[in-house]
Amino acid sequence: MPTCAHCGMQWRYKDTLKQFFRVRMICPFCEERNFPSSKGGKKIGLFNLILLPLVIFLGTFLDLSSLWIFITVLILALTIFSVTPYFIELSKDKEALW
Repeated sequence: MPTCAHCGMQWRYKDTLKQFFRVRMICPFCEERNFPSSKGGKKIGLFNLILLPLVIFLGTFLDLSSLWIFITVLILALTIFSVTPYFIELSKDKEALW
């Protein structure tokens, strides 16, 4: 879970998920603005870059039907969405994500 760059308190999963798509993330404890760091963005990108193509490649390699590939990609996307808050890191200033 991310830790506030200002007060150092660790966020709860629910609070992180609420602010997942925001550019500025407000700390639920000190109410200061935090920004996603580039280090956390790189971890999330690498995770997505490896897993999604792997599933599609394995689905075509194992000659699975399109329905099975779609269901597998959907399950994987939901898994990535639910695990992503654990990879988020926060900073005090806005950084370029890449």
